[in-house]
Amino acid sequence: MIKQKHLRGFTIVELLIVIVVIAILAAISIVAYNGIQQRARLSQIQTANVQMQKSLELFKAETDNYPSSISSCPTPTTDAACLAIPSGYTVSYVRFSAGTRPSPVFSGTASEQNYELTLRSDTSVIYRSNAERTGTNEFLQYMNMAPIIDQYGLKQYQISFDIKSANPSPSNAMNVYMQNGSGAKYTFSINVPVTSSYERRTITVTPSVWNDTMADSVLAFYGAYNTGNIPSVKNLEIVRVN
Repeated sequence: MIKQKHLRGFTIVELLIVIVVIAILAAISIVAYNGIQQRARLSQIQTANVQMQKSLELFKAETDNYPSSISSCPTPTTDAACLAIPSGYTVSYVRFSAGTRPSPVFSGTASEQNYELTLRSDTSVIYRSNAERTGTNEFLQYMNMAPIIDQYGLKQYQISFDIKSANPSPSNAMNVYMQNGSGAKYTFSINVPVTSSYERRTITVTPSVWNDTMADSVLAFYGAYNTGNIPSVKNLEIVRVN
C-alpha cells in the first residue's frame, strides 16, 4: 500500500502574523529613512547658514558695516555682498541700524548695527538674527514668526537664543510666547530660566492658532511688570525641518 503524504499549508492566523510582522518592519524602515532624510536636510541648511554668517562677519570686518544687500550676485556692487546659496533654497536678508529694526517696529532697542537672515526651501527654514535687543521695560518683542508658520504650518519649531535679565532676583524665569498687542494669529507659551549673564536657551514649540483674523505673531519675552526682570536677547535662531 502506498502511503499518501499530507502537506500542511499556512493557517489564516499564521498568514496574518507574517503580514503584521512585515508591516511593522516596513513602518520601522520608513521612519528610519525619514529620520535620516530629516537629519541630512537639517545638516545641509545649518551648514549653509553658518557659511553665510561667516561671509557677513567677514564683510563687516573689512568694511566696518554689514552689507546693505546680498542681491547683486555674482558681481556685488558697492556695499553689497554675494553669498553662496545652495540649489533649491531662497534667502532673504535685511540690515538695520542701531536702535531700529525692519518694519514693523517692535519694542526693545538694539545697541549696534544688526541683520536678519532667513534661508528657505520647500521643507526647511532657518531664521537667524545677531541683534542684541533689550526691553525698555520688563517686556521685549523680537520678531514676527507668522510668515514662517504661514509657510511651514503648525509643526515643531526649535528656537534658540541668548538671554539674560537685568534683575532675576524677583523671578529667575522669563516667559517666551507670541503676541501682537491683545492677540496674535498663532501662539505658544513656555518659561525659560534666566540669570544676570547671557546663557543659551533652546526650546521646541508647536504653535496653535489663536486668532486667524490677525496677521502677525510677534515672538516676545516677558519678565512680569514692575519687577526689574527686564529681558535682553541676542543671537536668535529659529529652525524648522520637515
